[in-house]
Amino acid sequence: MYTTQFFPLLLRHLKICRKLYSTPYEFNKKYGKLVITKDPNRIRMFRLQIVLLLGSCIVMLANICFGRLTMAKKFQGFLFFSMYVMLLSGRWNYKLDVAMVQTINSAMEFEKKLVEGKPTQKTSMETKLIKLFVHITYYTVYIMVIAMIGLILLDPCSPPFLLSMREDCASIKWTRIGFQHFIFLFETWMNIHVYIGGTLEIVHALFVGIACLLNYFEVLGR
Repeated sequence: MYTTQFFPLLLRHLKICRKLYSTPYEFNKKYGKLVITKDPNRIRMFRLQIVLLLGSCIVMLANICFGRLTMAKKFQGFLFFSMYVMLLSGRWNYKLDVAMVQTINSAMEFEKKLVEGKPTQKTSMETKLIKLFVHITYYTVYIMVIAMIGLILLDPCSPPFLLSMREDCASIKWTRIGFQHFIFLFETWMNIHVYIGGTLEIVHALFVGIACLLNYFEVLGR
């Protein structure tokens, strides 16, 4: 069930996202529900992040299609570009739509009525597997961020990152402070909030939602 099995994992992920200002959602302890934040600074920062990500995706696509890249480099760039587009699609909420929080809140309310007066349900194999998937995804995200940073440092010419658009990317030196360091810091910041913020809804609304539906059907069928 969402409340007992998955909601603590959502709050763990949400806590990190809030520190990064990468989500418009927050947990209201008074009502025990997810809500849209009222903090204007958080809203502005969240919107800035997703707009910058959209702009970055457009620039990446232009570099892949029209840049002077080998076929292998274009294929590599397209793989990363696809991940960014997927994360942007799952994260895009410029108008602060409440659909995601309403879905989760409704699921938890439904669970209260569903299990009321019934014996404690055993954790199904599907639930255990999805919980394992959520844990693996949570830690893999941090590994991905570190890997991206390492890739940019070791090979600045790796597409679709911004430094790969420079004709002299192969001669970039990190020992001297220059424009490349500002681009590196920008892309590091982008990767952190993109991967951590972007996986929140995809994991906890889509994949966890499917697992919970299977649990509901199982309980209703008894």
